[in-house]
Amino acid sequence: MRKPLLLLALAAAGCATTSATGPVRTSQAADRLPAPNDLADAAQRSALSDALVHARLGDAARDAGDLDRARAEWRAAGAGFSTLGAAPASPYRLAFLSAGARNALQAGDLQAAAQAAEKLQADPAADAATRATGARIRAAALGQIAAGEVKAGRLEALNTAGADKRKGKLEPRPPPEAWRKLAEADDAYVATWRADADPAAAENAAGAAYQAALVHYSYDHMDEAARRFLAVVEGFPGARFQDEAATLYLQTFLLRGDAAGHAAAIDRLLGVVGGQSRTAAEAARTGNAEAKARAEQLARLEGVLTREKQGLGFTAASRLLAEGKARDAATAYEKFAAANPEHPDAPSALYNAAIAWNQVKEPKKAMAARELVLSKYPDARVAPKAMLAVAGDLSAGGDHAGAARLYAQYLDKYPAGDDRCLALLDAGAELDIARQSAEASRRYLEYGTDARCTREDANSAAKLLYRAAAIFNKAGNRPDTQAALRALAGLSGVTDAQAKAYVEDARSRLK
Repeated sequence: MRKPLLLLALAAAGCATTSATGPVRTSQAADRLPAPNDLADAAQRSALSDALVHARLGDAARDAGDLDRARAEWRAAGAGFSTLGAAPASPYRLAFLSAGARNALQAGDLQAAAQAAEKLQADPAADAATRATGARIRAAALGQIAAGEVKAGRLEALNTAGADKRKGKLEPRPPPEAWRKLAEADDAYVATWRADADPAAAENAAGAAYQAALVHYSYDHMDEAARRFLAVVEGFPGARFQDEAATLYLQTFLLRGDAAGHAAAIDRLLGVVGGQSRTAAEAARTGNAEAKARAEQLARLEGVLTREKQGLGFTAASRLLAEGKARDAATAYEKFAAANPEHPDAPSALYNAAIAWNQVKEPKKAMAARELVLSKYPDARVAPKAMLAVAGDLSAGGDHAGAARLYAQYLDKYPAGDDRCLALLDAGAELDIARQSAEASRRYLEYGTDARCTREDANSAAKLLYRAAAIFNKAGNRPDTQAALRALAGLSGVTDAQAKAYVEDARSRLK
């Protein structure tokens, strides 16, 4: 999932001047700045000249690659413009505050940027576009402040964990001030963004809405979080944060233990996104690249939601298994896998069905489910475990040669598998029982000379090497007998009394 903290984009308007004629109304954030000569007060003319010079010097330093100098100049410009904007009677105050907030933000003077932007929002003369600009800049500044607090370890990062990762019950609590103020600023921008002339206004608003929702989600206010996440999905089709918002919207129901609400929420999202996807696909026929990208994103999201809906059967089966209703769970898992053979959870469903069948003492059904995993989903994540389990089933049924063959298949297919050592040990044991001693001894020797296996269980390695040496010796195979004895004599970490005796015997025989 993407990082939750959004640094909102900023308009890059320059510091141009107006005509010499003074304004007949209060200038707004989008208006051009006055020229110094437009101001009647000499001190203000001087202050404006200084601020304009600092702003231009900052831009020049940025273009020259000297960002430290640029930030210093922008900081001075921001302070100058903001001071000019503090005069309540000035008809240019909103234009000054906008320039002050923008320059302070560029300089990294975040508190100053947030304060100037807040004044911009609150001024009674501000129009909708000015309030939107102020809200956007304030949210950007507060977002960077919060990010800095998180990086410094003074603020807990926002939490995107779902129901499978969170521990304990929900405990709604007030968010820390930094997150609370950011969520309020985000809400203010979401309420005004349509008046914002910034080209990225819609994307910024989607990010702000998502971020505010995430603050509520992180501090267990799931009703508020759900409302906001849904607003992102419904109001910003194809936006950058729409996928994450849909995912966490569904999680709010799972975290509250509302299975019925979760199922209904999936249907609601499918209805919304399905309609958006069809509209976007129609728009994409014009060949517009942006429309095409939006259509592709919505189609992907619709596919994810469709699989989520299909996966409800898997979830229900898992709930039955957790409740101790193993027989019902096994049936439900198999029904899910049969109805959704292409679903990513289909192989896991069959594997879990086998576990459930074993719990109710139905080994044949358990084996059949595992064999289905191997035949239909040989590359699934659960396939290696299923293969070992089937080998165990064959052994329990007396087919030791068949079990040995399956262990050998595991070793060939997964040479670095998690259970390689166990497969080596069991392969040798099954061959030994099946009276294929020569092959068994080679598996034992392979186990006893594998550094990973000997680290995991030096005692078993000692016993297997001793058995291998005996088999090789009986067959008159002196080179392999010596190889097994040398490996046995060189073992470390042996603690079992019998295994220690084998090691000492090997060392004595090698002398």
